Amino acid sequence: MRSSDLVPFLAPDNGLSLKFRQGKVLSWDSGTGANVVDVGGAILTDVPILNTGEAIALREGHIVGLLAMAGSFFILGRITVPGDPDFAGASVSFGGASVTTTNWAPTMAGTWVIDSEPIPIPSWADEAIVMVSASVRVVNTRGVTDIALMHPFITTTFGGGIHPDEVAVTLAAGGNGNLSNSAQKLFTELDPGSDPDITASVIVQAGGTANWAANVSNTAILSAIAIFRSTT
Repeated sequence: MRSSDLVPFLAPDNGLSLKFRQGKVLSWDSGTGANVVDVGGAILTDVPILNTGEAIALREGHIVGLLAMAGSFFILGRITVPGDPDFAGASVSFGGASVTTTNWAPTMAGTWVIDSEPIPIPSWADEAIVMVSASVRVVNTRGVTDIALMHPFITTTFGGGIHPDEVAVTLAAGGNGNLSNSAQKLFTELDPGSDPDITASVIVQAGGTANWAANVSNTAILSAIAIFRSTT
């Protein structure tokens, strides 16, 4: 850059220089971005926002930084300080798990053939959506036709959870078949201090009058993904 290129930045303030201001959000429409902001007692309406990643998270009472130039204002984003419990407002992160297991035995009570590694909940997150996909290959080890049932679970350390209706397959003696199913769950009002993780599981059940024996061809595959966000 030539030294002459710096002149406009060094010249006396002619009303076109950038200035930083601080404001307080009086109202915010997360659907449209319509807003009212108090900047030093001046009430500004529908101020443009530069950091659109926060556009759905700002709300009444938040303190925001603004750039001002030639009478126009632009919202930079929310101002927080280290240690503020809401420092990660509007943040998003991902977690997941993928597990395969073999040589298990379906039981009449239901066999938990897979428990995923716990997916940690970030300390700043208060919402999560978890999606699970499971597939199973199972061999009927009984000497008669029987039914196998399977469903995935999404569970949490704080007791919340979900599982869809099971899927079933009827197998002749010695026959094998495939089952697949999925589930998703939206968790709101998470408290990471007491809700440290989320776990996905798969249950396979023998639907007849006796348990099935284990078989090396019995295979279960589970994939789970979690999307965490802060709404504060």
